[in-house]
Amino acid sequence: MLSDTKFIQEYIETNKQRIQKMYHSFVDGFKQLEIGCIESSAGLYCWANMSGLIPFYIENGEHELWYKLLNIAKVNVTPGSACHCIELGWFRCCFTALAPEDIPTVMELIRKVAETRKSSGWKTIFCTQFCFMDCWWHNYVSQPPLSMAEQAS
Repeated sequence: MLSDTKFIQEYIETNKQRIQKMYHSFVDGFKQLEIGCIESSAGLYCWANMSGLIPFYIENGEHELWYKLLNIAKVNVTPGSACHCIELGWFRCCFTALAPEDIPTVMELIRKVAETRKSSGWKTIFCTQFCFMDCWWHNYVSQPPLSMAEQAS
């Protein structure tokens, strides 16, 4: 089989086309959720910018979002910080293990988490589950946001 060069060439081309199709379907799903991705010609995963779903630009916010995606939505993504990404909010999303018909389901699960994250007054799961004392971060995110007048003074 491996000595059949025609078969190998067709096999590689077919898989390349399938991966590109999956990539475009996945990225299109993220576009509908208003989540940007790094442009690519395909690959085994894509980088999605979910920084808009992190309430504060701190590493705990990224871990908290990852926790919700994994444990509530059951979507396994890799936080960028685990891949030494210096900008918080980027997640590596592997899509090649999915069937094409699973992509809408995955996007719907991510959408539900995104809606929860964007709603106001939401208390963080990370702090309430992992902090054993009244930490500075929990106090900070639990307080209502300052008005423009309060920020100016």
